[in-house]
Amino acid sequence: MIKLLAIGTLPAVAGVLAEDLIGGVQESVTLVSIALVATGIILWLSGLVPSGSGSVEDATTKDAFIIGVAQLLALVPGISRSGMTITAGLTRKLDRVESARFSFLLGVPAIAGAAVQQTLGGASVTTATLAGTLVAAVSGYFSIAFLIKILSNVGLRPFAYYAVAAGITSLVVL
Repeated sequence: MIKLLAIGTLPAVAGVLAEDLIGGVQESVTLVSIALVATGIILWLSGLVPSGSGSVEDATTKDAFIIGVAQLLALVPGISRSGMTITAGLTRKLDRVESARFSFLLGVPAIAGAAVQQTLGGASVTTATLAGTLVAAVSGYFSIAFLIKILSNVGLRPFAYYAVAAGITSLVVL
């Protein structure tokens, strides 16, 4: 598992080098809104992928790398990291729950790396930051359990509708 997570993390590490290219996107409400709509369309299309039965333990290094490339897409604001990695896992024949499991495990080094990068970039670590991190970790754990339950029953379609609606709303309102 550690080997698969390391391989899946490699594209995100490489993506950090291209961060300046992607950074300008977050300055544009229009581009972020379009990325939200694109996320919704991809999540909706994931429902057309035939259901796999593979587990994370069956995944290959190629599977991990492809899922990692999908995670790289999430450097673009408005693109869902978990949505892209879960969808990529589905295309690699993982079942829904296993795809979500790998996605969330793959998120740990990515999120921790982003936190370290922010800290090294001068962000201060305060008691409030640490408390917020703890609250986010606990609520994230319960949110992941809830999401996996939804995924096992209905897939990603509800999230697709939300992303499209949020993207279109922001295009119209903002």
